[in-house]
Amino acid sequence: MTSSTTFSILGGHIVSFAHIIRFCDTAYMLKAQEIIARRPLTLSDAPVSITAPDTAQVGSDVTITWVGPGAHLDNIQFYRQADNERFDYGYVAGQSEMTFRMPDEPGVFEFRYVFLDNETVHSRPITVTLEKVDAAPAIGPSFLPVVLSVPAAFSGDPILWSAEPLDPQAGAPEALAMPDPITGSWTAELYPGRWRIHAEVIAGRSFGAEITVTNAKGQTFEIPLTPIETIGMVENVPAASGPVPIWIKGQYDGIFTRWQATPVSGQSSEVLGTDYQPHGWKTALDPGRWVIEGFAEGGTGHLYAAALNVTPDASVDVTLLRTASAAQTALTLPNGEPAAAHCLGDVPCSVTDSTGGLRYILLPGWAASAALVYETAGGATAKAASVEFYSGTPLQVMAALNPRQWDVAIGPCTDSALGPLCSAKDTDKAAVVLLKSSLRAVASASGIPGTKLNLKPEVAGALRAKLNGEK
Repeated sequence: MTSSTTFSILGGHIVSFAHIIRFCDTAYMLKAQEIIARRPLTLSDAPVSITAPDTAQVGSDVTITWVGPGAHLDNIQFYRQADNERFDYGYVAGQSEMTFRMPDEPGVFEFRYVFLDNETVHSRPITVTLEKVDAAPAIGPSFLPVVLSVPAAFSGDPILWSAEPLDPQAGAPEALAMPDPITGSWTAELYPGRWRIHAEVIAGRSFGAEITVTNAKGQTFEIPLTPIETIGMVENVPAASGPVPIWIKGQYDGIFTRWQATPVSGQSSEVLGTDYQPHGWKTALDPGRWVIEGFAEGGTGHLYAAALNVTPDASVDVTLLRTASAAQTALTLPNGEPAAAHCLGDVPCSVTDSTGGLRYILLPGWAASAALVYETAGGATAKAASVEFYSGTPLQVMAALNPRQWDVAIGPCTDSALGPLCSAKDTDKAAVVLLKSSLRAVASASGIPGTKLNLKPEVAGALRAKLNGEK
């Protein structure tokens, strides 16, 4: 088996990865110097198979079909097994079937799927005989039983199933569908490749996912609720709603700005974006909640940021104000310490904590503690500053950068440019996405980001008190 994936980066470039890579990041680099967007990828095995008859007569034509990665330079080659002599080959790009002329002498031959014109990842033998083959098997993919189910909470409901191949093969049905709803799992006969599965409960709920079927036996898939069913903020959006045309503009028209939109409410969309352009961004977004970010050409941070709820009747003309500065208020955090920043108003706020040597953006209503560098009882200091982020009424810790302690039961953690960023399960995902995107190191009070002064405890305490405004 081999792994291959293709995708489009912001500028539209297509990249293929070979099977030796399992986990990787894609990164958009500004002027080949600064990474400004990153997206992790996990590569999975691509199904590979060749469908051909078992036997054929010498000199006859044999038509084959296949399922494979379809990477650049992938091809199918025809060899004799005895001496490994190649008789013919053809590239798979733009084709769904090939016809090969059988040799004039009998023997055992094989078709080989060659990945990237370099590695044979699958072979299919065929016996060439002198005898006439009266009825060659119909060419078509090999089907396998695949068990599909919905989450256990809905297993007792009558469900109507359908399956649509995303890698259609010659001689195979265009789609499969159950004529009547059934209770329990559905054992569908599917051939290797990608499939779009849809299930609908008579009561109205729907389930959907894309799956990849391989040649393995005993494959099972649990199909989750579609995102539209799991997000309370868009429950009233019709499931059939398509992307909504929208024009996102900034406060300062004419400034070349790079835009990025990140879905945060379960939409099937990927992160979208543009190169620098002067008059906003005309695009189309799936209904749901999005984080919108704008970066001015030559700038060092966010010029614009917003959490945008897109509905079918959303305005097609949205103008974003530039990020504001966080207010210095007398807000007291639940731990009794004063807040280092509090974002008031309707616009996200940019915060620079020179003590901790970091910068980030808060959504309106959010607050943050002062950055601290923890020390152990033995005097060892942490490598990066820690910050707690608060929201809600009353204020609660909803996220934390480099937390000293964090129970995984509270919520997940993700890597950021400045260390682990952890958030509670019920945290607004838009706030977390914006924090992660905006976290940057800046010059700290010591002049070097992250550098710690080697001070005696009493001197360090006096300095900390002074930085906190205490006398």
